[in-house]
Amino acid sequence: MKTLLWAIRLVIFMVVLWFALTNQHSVQVFAPMGQVWQGPLVWVLLVTLLLGVALGVFFMVPAWWAQRRAAKKALTSATGQAAPPPLAKPLASPATASDDNALGI
Repeated sequence: MKTLLWAIRLVIFMVVLWFALTNQHSVQVFAPMGQVWQGPLVWVLLVTLLLGVALGVFFMVPAWWAQRRAAKKALTSATGQAAPPPLAKPLASPATASDDNALGI
């Protein structure tokens, strides 16, 4: 199954690479106030995609936080107690002679 998944990823990568190599034409992007930018089509598409993803994540973060707060509030009201604090990492115990013997050292 993993091999099939990697084969699909390889095919998708090769299609995207082929698309990028065949679209090296220069395009003009017209901005407000008469500004014009020129660049290869593949770079314009890549920048547009990344900008769209960044803006989407930026505008979804407040909704994610609100849902997280609502879920935490629902959990506390359902159990009748405060949510447990996050678990702390246990401190490492100092090595002793008995620990060495148990490891076979």
